[in-house]
Amino acid sequence: MDDCLDDTIEFLDRKILQLDREIKKMATTDDRYARHLMTIPGISYYAALLISAEIADINRFSDYEHLCSYAKLIPGTYQSGDKQYQRPDMKGNDMLNWIMIQCTHVHVQYCDSIRHL
Repeated sequence: MDDCLDDTIEFLDRKILQLDREIKKMATTDDRYARHLMTIPGISYYAALLISAEIADINRFSDYEHLCSYAKLIPGTYQSGDKQYQRPDMKGNDMLNWIMIQCTHVHVQYCDSIRHL
């Protein structure tokens, strides 16, 4: 029984390593954004590919504020008459928001750029 389990774990470890290499190769040869995103401390090749896939064509955003809104990184602004309200934007891309927050946590925890502020 243990031999079967050990063989299965060994097989899965090899497959994971193989897929990891393929994903890393995809990210380093990506012509859109992944290659550039990986130059930012805290963004790995998995994150870079996910961000690149979720943004798709960056030209569909008129400016960085619209991209940040799509990523749910800035609050939405709602206006009624003379009153203006801000609340978390309900529209946008949850997956992009999640990966950007994860990358920010990694950056803050492991990179020196924040400590120099």
